[in-house]
Amino acid sequence: IDVEMRPKMLYYAVKQLYQPVIGTAHWNTTDMVFYVVNRLERGVSYSFDLFLRDAASIRSLMEWNVDGKVPQTSSTEVFSVPRSELQQYCPDLGGCFVGVEFEVKSEGIRTIDAARPGYDWTGLRLRPPSILAEIVAKEMDRVVIKLTITNPAMWVWLEASEPGIFSHNFFPMYVPVMMLHFTPYVMTEKCCKVHATSLYHHYGENN
Repeated sequence: IDVEMRPKMLYYAVKQLYQPVIGTAHWNTTDMVFYVVNRLERGVSYSFDLFLRDAASIRSLMEWNVDGKVPQTSSTEVFSVPRSELQQYCPDLGGCFVGVEFEVKSEGIRTIDAARPGYDWTGLRLRPPSILAEIVAKEMDRVVIKLTITNPAMWVWLEASEPGIFSHNFFPMYVPVMMLHFTPYVMTEKCCKVHATSLYHHYGENN
């Protein structure tokens, strides 16, 4: 966090990692396996939304939704997708990735992540995205932001003219439109100007 109390990338990354309930994806050479790690002393209901994406476009190749419940203080394998099933929709898995949205409504948890089936990120050729961030509504203590992209973006970074906290920041975006919030420390009539960018080192021939 800087001297104006503006959170940096590490703040948002650590915030997501230390949620009391985490949904994560792991590649075990033959399957993409999804786990829920619950640190709470009670069971919780969860929801996974999964999107198989072509890295060269915003096109969705396949989508899955998985809902369930896990017990207290547990690490549970909840779902898996075989490599053969992924290849039905994307024969060259090296050109695809899986978007992972995880939610636990009872705890106010919603995380956004992405995983590559059997590959690291360095070989993925993504087209430079065009990202538009616009404020579409102002509420009592926060503003509503609409994000629009033309191609998948790794990773989206948001900045505002006033210090404050974004509901999500430093995340992969693989859907055309996303809504999120920004809460300034002090709400003013002129709040706020918002700018979005993406880490460019994931794009181009020098990837």
